[in-house]
Amino acid sequence: MAESTLNKFSDELAKAAEQAGRSVVTVRARMRVPSSGIVWRKGVIVTANHTIRRESEISVLLPDGKHAEAKLAGRDPGTDLALLKVESGEAPVAKFGDTSALKLANFVIALGRTRSGNLVASGGIVGGLAGGQLATALATQKRALSIVFAVVVATVGVYVVVRGIMNLIG
Repeated sequence: MAESTLNKFSDELAKAAEQAGRSVVTVRARMRVPSSGIVWRKGVIVTANHTIRRESEISVLLPDGKHAEAKLAGRDPGTDLALLKVESGEAPVAKFGDTSALKLANFVIALGRTRSGNLVASGGIVGGLAGGQLATALATQKRALSIVFAVVVATVGVYVVVRGIMNLIG
């Protein structure tokens, strides 16, 4: 029996989540509720600024289950982004694509990690574009998962999009 288009699409989403999820970490920088972050560069984690409630005793749970101490390297409340430096442990750097190919209503998935490090996902569509950049995607899911990026699955490929990141670290 031939595989349906929907099954193929579902399998591609699962593959994209697995691939991008290797660069997603759990960040513990506030009481009780962790957030998620993404490995931007080797030793550099990007996360949501509003989730960083302390400047010391920050830890990161890597996708391989290992814990690493992190230091706050910078924050930008205007873009709600914070940078953490991690000296030990490794996770793959996220692969970023050309976001200029994004279109209104492209399907996207948002990824995050739970307190115990399990990868979680949610889906939606690109709700708005501004100047060729992703302006609004998964606003509700982003808040619920405390993440700062989305994986965009479109006919042009898979992209990891980080909102406003160039303003913070260039």
